[in-house]
Amino acid sequence: MNKLVNRRVSRVVVIFAFIGMLVFGIFFARQTAKMAFSIEEKYYQYYE
Repeated sequence: MNKLVNRRVSRVVVIFAFIGMLVFGIFFARQTAKMAFSIEEKYYQYYE
C-alpha cells in the first residue's frame, strides 16, 4: 500500500515539475523575445 502511494505521489510530482518547466520556459522565451524586440527597435531608431 505504501509503495503504491509513493509511486502515485512521485508521478504527481513529476507531472507538476514538467508543467512548471513548460510554463517557465514559455514565460522565459516571451521575456527574451520582448528584450530582443526592444533592442531591435532601439537599433532601428539609431539608424534613422
